[in-house]
Amino acid sequence: MKKRKLVLCCIFAAALLCVLSIIAFSALNKDKKITTETIRPTISAGCYSIMLEDSYIFFTTDSSATFYRQYFDGRMISLGSIDDFAFNLGFHTLIDQKLYFYITTADSIEAVFENNSFVNRIYCIDIDKNLLREIYFESECLPGAIISSIDNYLISRQSQRSEDNFLYTYIEIYDTSINQIVKTSEVFTLNDNTNVGTYMMNMCCDGNYIYALLDERYEDGSNSPFIVKYDTNFEIQEVINIDSIAEYILTARVGEMYIDDTFLFMRNYSADACVSRIENGNVIPIIQENGLRKSLQYTTGQRPIFYVFGSTRIYLFDESKGSYVSHELNLQNDYIIQSIMVNDHTALVALFVYPSAPDDDLDERLILVDVPDITKRIFP
Repeated sequence: MKKRKLVLCCIFAAALLCVLSIIAFSALNKDKKITTETIRPTISAGCYSIMLEDSYIFFTTDSSATFYRQYFDGRMISLGSIDDFAFNLGFHTLIDQKLYFYITTADSIEAVFENNSFVNRIYCIDIDKNLLREIYFESECLPGAIISSIDNYLISRQSQRSEDNFLYTYIEIYDTSINQIVKTSEVFTLNDNTNVGTYMMNMCCDGNYIYALLDERYEDGSNSPFIVKYDTNFEIQEVINIDSIAEYILTARVGEMYIDDTFLFMRNYSADACVSRIENGNVIPIIQENGLRKSLQYTTGQRPIFYVFGSTRIYLFDESKGSYVSHELNLQNDYIIQSIMVNDHTALVALFVYPSAPDDDLDERLILVDVPDITKRIFP
């Protein structure tokens, strides 16, 4: 499979979104008042990596990717750079105070999609040591791997394309304790000439289980999407029917999938997204909204915050109702939500105002607030 025909436009679109979505990064005072001062030039919102108890990690991109750790007391540390950066799809995962992620490197984006010349690399940021290092690299798989984790295992969805245009997708398990691939799932095959076969669209992990979003495609043009729940030996635990949301969410390729106990979140590359409840092998839609996104969080055991990009709306989990409830943030002076990061008890809310003229600077704020107070605060 040395020669590939890369037609995965969704990967290219995701890379562009990661570069073109603009946000400013700000320093926050150590007593966590909601006052901010801009300390960074505008960079991509997709370049947030993780929020920790005392800081957050982000990276800037040009021909290289440079990673920084911004502490809430105002200090900022450069963690290192990756040369020949092409793109990162925004997937990160945390194992034992180490943040893992895929980066595709190449001479240029054009080299990836036109010349099939690239390298996929797994990097790790050691949070205790503030150290960035490369773990593993390969060039046989297509760019754009999806990554998650269970215990010491890095779990990734990989894909390869043959010379005769068959697309192979599968799950790979990499053991970080011995630094090698230890398990591979069944390989699903799609004939991309006829669009017949099985394709793994996405994957995520929750607890000790792996969830794969599969799509069976038939000769008559019909298809059957479903989720398979595996253990780490790839024994099937459950098959989940998603017919109730398929017509809405599968109008474009699913770029993000997340499962939190009995709740499923999916977002596609048209920005359509839904939150559903998993019950008895089926999904029941709760929220369906364009622009809906999930808070970035890796260290928390609490439910995520869902928010609508470019609005004032968030959805918080209500324990008494056992479901998500809509709230409007009290945003002043035309500010709207750009993104939200969460740690165990605190949220970092990024806000912006659309420029009134094309040449105007983007007016942005980054605000730290305790999660229980997020609906009570007046922003900014």
